Amino acid sequence: MSPAQKYSPRRDANAWVAYLFMLCAFVQITPSDSLCSVQDGYSTHHAICGDPGRCEEEDKVADNEELHEVRCCSDTPRDGWKKRAICNVWATSRMPDGKCRETDFWEATCICEGLGARLCTSDELLNGCTKGSGCGYDTDIIWSMTGVDPVATSSPTTSPPVTSPTNPPISTSSPTMAPTSATGDSEYCCTWDFFHCSVDNWCNQNDSNCHGGCGGAWMERNSEAMSCIALHEECTSNINDCCGQLSCVGDDTYKQCLVNNESSSI
Repeated sequence: MSPAQKYSPRRDANAWVAYLFMLCAFVQITPSDSLCSVQDGYSTHHAICGDPGRCEEEDKVADNEELHEVRCCSDTPRDGWKKRAICNVWATSRMPDGKCRETDFWEATCICEGLGARLCTSDELLNGCTKGSGCGYDTDIIWSMTGVDPVATSSPTTSPPVTSPTNPPISTSSPTMAPTSATGDSEYCCTWDFFHCSVDNWCNQNDSNCHGGCGGAWMERNSEAMSCIALHEECTSNINDCCGQLSCVGDDTYKQCLVNNESSSI
């Protein structure tokens, strides 16, 4: 480093990321040698249109070996990444080396984790949270992190039958009860708009999945907030569902719930 060249954390960090991508071009990453956390226990994952409704190919459940486009999501703000008003994530399709990527699920996961981010959930893609985030991928099928089919495991060896005694002993221990969710998962769900429950079963399993993996809010299904759309929230597709005396106001592309005096000024 020359005396006139100053230290730049952002420049040096970007250089490291670019170096990692260059390295990946020479080394094929597979599930067995990957350093990323790609062993999520699923052999298939949802692959969703970059802008729902615009793709010629339908959304699908894709085998991990298939090649699909890569978009990454971050739960925190990132320079140059796209954030839509109704979503809580920042998205990008273009990598630090300026390239766009089409690859299998494992390398797609590695690419996003290399950026300090993650693959987007199926709900984030279905809700259009990555729409317009680059590379012209709005009409392509994008990898999601949402798994579908668990990896098959070998069945345990069945023990040969044992002849029961004439008078089998009576067990005095209580039967083991299956564990239940501490939060009562049937009474709660994961939501992004504080009105509709997620359609993703994994996100709806518990608050940890909802907050950590899906970026949603864990709410009680019968809470007042889930029965109507709150002030200033979007109501484009639900014009009759605003809370109380609120009115759904706007144009054909975007409407939100407003009080009467606000709606008259628009």
